[in-house]
Amino acid sequence: MAACRGGTRLKAEAWHGLAHGPKQGTTAGEAGGSRATLAVVTPTSVAAFRRSRAVKAASVAVVAVIAAMLWAPTALAVSGTDSVELIQENQGWYWSSNREVRQCVGTGDTGLCQVSDLSSGAPVEPGHLAVALQLGASDMRSYILLPLFSLPDDATVGSMSLTLNVSRTDAADADHTTHHTGPGAKAPGTTNEAAASITACAVTLPWGSVEGAPSYAMDSKDPTKTEPVEPFVKDGYDCDKWSVKGKPSAKAWTFDLSAIAQMWVSGTLDNNGIVLLPDLTGGTDSWRVEFHLAPVEVQNNETRQVYVSPQEAGSAVVSYTAPDPTPEPTPEPTDDGGGFVPPPPDPTFEPAPGPAPTSSTDPQPRPADEEPVADVTTPSAWYAWLVLPLGAMAYAGLARAVGREAGEAGANRVAAVLRRRRIERSGD
Repeated sequence: MAACRGGTRLKAEAWHGLAHGPKQGTTAGEAGGSRATLAVVTPTSVAAFRRSRAVKAASVAVVAVIAAMLWAPTALAVSGTDSVELIQENQGWYWSSNREVRQCVGTGDTGLCQVSDLSSGAPVEPGHLAVALQLGASDMRSYILLPLFSLPDDATVGSMSLTLNVSRTDAADADHTTHHTGPGAKAPGTTNEAAASITACAVTLPWGSVEGAPSYAMDSKDPTKTEPVEPFVKDGYDCDKWSVKGKPSAKAWTFDLSAIAQMWVSGTLDNNGIVLLPDLTGGTDSWRVEFHLAPVEVQNNETRQVYVSPQEAGSAVVSYTAPDPTPEPTPEPTDDGGGFVPPPPDPTFEPAPGPAPTSSTDPQPRPADEEPVADVTTPSAWYAWLVLPLGAMAYAGLARAVGREAGEAGANRVAAVLRRRRIERSGD
């Protein structure tokens, strides 16, 4: 009975310690004349034990997150810079002062009639472009088409610039002077360039390759009437959607086309090119700027006439970035209830015929169409490596903060085991 009472007393004092905390300097377990020290389990030690387990769980979670970030694939992108091809068929200019009524060549023409011998009266050399202001009114306007078919799908334009070299009288430039003195050539048409101001705007209607054509043409159904043919007089341009002023330099004018190029690539705006318009200042100024755009040369019998050489031609350069194309994912096997079933084979797949049998002594050449497969690994995000030391520091700080209390909780657990064994022995 004493043993039972002693055991009951031990249990009671243990529960008393949980509720009220340990009594300093007290002992328990006075059974059979023996005295045993009881390690009291307190709420503080239990909380410390729980905190230590929480720290371990949090540490495991931090390590798992860091590992996932280190091995997570990052989105790759391709970038590049392309030169836009400039050809004569993608340029043209209209001339308001050319009021000549179009005359049909031959009889029975049903389409738009062609201008007869226009270039002989135009102040601009063939193959060139011109922008001009005549007594304060717009007189010459140039159109340029810039195809961007070389850019990948979903490309983002970083920048695009158009540079047009100016055709000026320059005795020191022998080649340019020669190009303006051959058969059918004319003197450089640039005049009063210092007063010039040019704006590029978006074109919203299609147009054709012309040189100095009038803005109106003969009505094909009624020769006594005319009809508009130039986008400028058909409300076929929009300076509100996009426009940019040209920047002149010593030898050329430059236009920043980055914004409109992105609109073309994204499909926000149909690519009908740009129009170079003379800025109206409200005065009576007159000026004209003649540009080189695409290389142009003409072969007449045995004579080759160069109007614009490749060295004199303008340029258009675009830079871009685009998502790297990724392969199609492999379909996962499906479960029909009786196990995994592989996906059906591709009906379009045809296995290649195997090689002809050869003896064991014959060398095995590598097939000509077989190429080595590069070992491509997906790089991890660089910033993920910064998280690794931060996670280690956080773990060390937490462990240091609660290490003492966790150690006490461990000691209490050992004392509790010893106490339980003494109680069991005393009860025998």
